[in-house]
Amino acid sequence: MRILFVSTTSATAQAFLLPIAKYERERGHDVSFACSFQSYADAPSKLKDLHEAGFIVHEIPFAREIHPLRDARAFWSLIRLIQMNQYDLVHTYTSKAGFVGRFAAKFARCPNIMHTVLGFAFQEYNSGLKRQFYILLEKIAAPFCDFMLFISDFNRNEAIRYRLKPESTLVPVGLSFDSIDKFKNFQVNTTAVQPQYKDQPNELLVGTVGRLVYQKGMDTFIKAAALVLKKRSDVRFIIAGDGALRAELEELARSLGIADRVQFLGFLTEMENVMSLMSSLDLFVLSTRFEGLGLVYLEAMSLRCPVVGSKIPPITEVVKDGETGILATVDDPEDFARAILVLLENPELRKRMGAAGPAHVEREFSVQQVLERIDNVYQKIEAASLQ
Repeated sequence: MRILFVSTTSATAQAFLLPIAKYERERGHDVSFACSFQSYADAPSKLKDLHEAGFIVHEIPFAREIHPLRDARAFWSLIRLIQMNQYDLVHTYTSKAGFVGRFAAKFARCPNIMHTVLGFAFQEYNSGLKRQFYILLEKIAAPFCDFMLFISDFNRNEAIRYRLKPESTLVPVGLSFDSIDKFKNFQVNTTAVQPQYKDQPNELLVGTVGRLVYQKGMDTFIKAAALVLKKRSDVRFIIAGDGALRAELEELARSLGIADRVQFLGFLTEMENVMSLMSSLDLFVLSTRFEGLGLVYLEAMSLRCPVVGSKIPPITEVVKDGETGILATVDDPEDFARAILVLLENPELRKRMGAAGPAHVEREFSVQQVLERIDNVYQKIEAASLQ
């Protein structure tokens, strides 16, 4: 089959689609990518990685935000690309590429269309017109693909709840991501790395990694840090990431009187730097408000780092509460501070939870299993097309 993977950014294609693309190429399929070539502060271009892996990448002028003119240009660009190359399967990924890509593929008369759901846009809103608007968009787009794949049971259940498609076409597959083996096998000399983040050798490091946007709940992290620092003065908090709320979050730390104990590193462009940081942490925390899956928790656990996360689905599928970390109430700085202090004050518990992480990730989130599940859907499509 000729397969086209469509994602909004090359960073998404490299992180999540590259493993399945390599797997399908080994099985004899002709695979290529279509995405925006634009680079963002929190999603730098990964075109080099895709090209070095031997794949053709077609430029589509996607915008991450709603932008009618650019969305229309992306739509027509995809139609021309699909018609010119006569793809047997178009597989879309992420909300924007999924919405535009499914319509374009159907309009171009592609015989098979598939979409992977990382999360639904309506999950950003608890109620109101915006939530209803995005639910309506999902209901409009869903019939324009043959299968929807899901990285979490929670999102599949959401699709069933809103009757987006027949259940038989809603396939749980899990998440394949290119970084997991690198995280599992990463080795770092923490005694050499930790001093660059510490003022005193005996300080404990609590860190987070993520975009500085509303979704990630960094304000909760900073407020929890202030509560922890009222109890202990030997803790330093580290935030790796960048985004629209950085200035506001830095001001929040100043207003709480903890600016000297919270270090903003900005966006770490090299994965090795992210792994070095996370390996050096005594505790990883992400107080996210919603997630498609929560990849960063898996990365932290792969590095034997105990975690504190939000007690929301699908994080409850990712972090084993009481085994690989502790889950706290979303938007509740007091509960996050409680969970952080439990682990900071119990080194043996931190060690035990950290040690349990890699085995949990390997057992429940095996990349090979995910690739085989996706390939099973591809085989069904291929068999049907031969009949």
